[in-house]
Amino acid sequence: GENCIAVAPGANYSLSPDSINRFSKVIDEAEIVVMQAEIPYNTIKSIALLAQQKGKKVLFNPAPACPVDTELMKAIDILVVNEVEAAFVSGIRYTGSNLEEIAGALIAAGARNVVITLGSHGVYMRNAYISARLPSYKVNAIDTIAAGDTFCGALAVMCAQKEIDMEALKFANAAAAIAVTRSGAQSSIPTLDEVNRFILKNELSYRSTFKFNEHENLLEPTIHSIK
Repeated sequence: GENCIAVAPGANYSLSPDSINRFSKVIDEAEIVVMQAEIPYNTIKSIALLAQQKGKKVLFNPAPACPVDTELMKAIDILVVNEVEAAFVSGIRYTGSNLEEIAGALIAAGARNVVITLGSHGVYMRNAYISARLPSYKVNAIDTIAAGDTFCGALAVMCAQKEIDMEALKFANAAAAIAVTRSGAQSSIPTLDEVNRFILKNELSYRSTFKFNEHENLLEPTIHSIK
């Protein structure tokens, strides 16, 4: 059920930092800037720093995985990574039980919020105040292509005008769950109405509780699935 992706950058790699001047005004009108690692690193960094300067949020998904320097990391409001990318960027091997350690290292490096997608195992989020983990929605996965893109896009929509929270994670989780039930990339991305109806239909499968983590002084929301 896992996918394998090859990228032929083509015109993407011609997007140089100098090109930013031609569309910098677009950033003024944006609520949030979303980027992946399919354009040159220096361009990503230049755009992130410009967005930060303009007071705009930055969501960065380093896919394909790439090293992220401190200056760029400090400009990232929401870092979205899967387990492989999280391990690569943090330099800490993922063991299956050390998400807090990896996310903590990424927070220490400068990212304000770290979201680690775990495929069929759900999603984990951590910032300076809370850590949270949501299970995945149980669906019949047909094609996982664009699941990560859909997750990032849906999360960006929810976080454009407010801070990241459990509602935003649940919305992005639901959008990605719908996407994997369809073939193709763009054709698998659901509409807002589809996501809202999906959440409503599956709402009874979730219950939210909170526990206090005495060791790290974190209020830790945990979502339990009710069979």
